[in-house]
Amino acid sequence: MIAYPLQSIRDYWQNSVARFPRKPAFLWEDECVSYAQANEWVERLRGHLERECGLRPGDRVAFYLPNCLEYAIGYWATINAGA
Repeated sequence: MIAYPLQSIRDYWQNSVARFPRKPAFLWEDECVSYAQANEWVERLRGHLERECGLRPGDRVAFYLPNCLEYAIGYWATINAGA
């Protein structure tokens, strides 16, 4: 049996950003976004959600977006905020 480390989905994202900053995180239409660039957007949105919207760990968040890059950024921002 293969032993896998226990980690949260948030840990998975942060480890991927640290290990593969220049690797593609998202491919959307003709755009390739690296983990470093995506994480910059994720952290910017996370900060906005916390400061301006009062987002706190444990809060519930709903996004009404099509399958797009912005949805993925929003998803990871809320995960990183603990929501």
